[in-house]
Amino acid sequence: MRSRILCSIMIVCCGVLSAAGSGVHARMSMEFARVTAVLTFEQEGFMGGQGLGTLAADELTHALFLEKKYKVVDRSHVLSVQMKHQIAAPVLETADIQKLGTLLDADFIILGKITRLSDAIPTSQEGEAAKIHIAFRILSTRDAAVVGVVDYQSPCKKNIQEHVKDMIAKMAAKVDIRG
Repeated sequence: MRSRILCSIMIVCCGVLSAAGSGVHARMSMEFARVTAVLTFEQEGFMGGQGLGTLAADELTHALFLEKKYKVVDRSHVLSVQMKHQIAAPVLETADIQKLGTLLDADFIILGKITRLSDAIPTSQEGEAAKIHIAFRILSTRDAAVVGVVDYQSPCKKNIQEHVKDMIAKMAAKVDIRG
């Protein structure tokens, strides 16, 4: 009888340890996920500050997080570090990229640009559509090597902010960081 009780206790303990072990493994695999930081996108051919660049970076951060393939650094932290250390995109030297990687504990940095390619103004009315191009490069913080590029171009006849959100969502699904 004692041996049966001891055997039952051992089986239960092994099951608990096995379950705990798999939980630890799952947490550890998340710890080793690739960490990515998205900088505010540069914008060209648009009036009114960096609104679209910020929107694109925020949307890409959100979309990459939802993809669950990468850990993404919170955008407010990225902006805080950039301001504190006076590191501004779009022109970054290798040392800047490496420094940002260290400060943000990021393996990759994403630099992007939104460009209006035509003179048409996006509206919901009939007429010529504005041509919008969004591109971003994924850089390794180890050596500033380009490890991925995604770009997308499409005509925009609707609200530009909604169009940028739609474009970024499609682009995020194509991100495959290697390096």
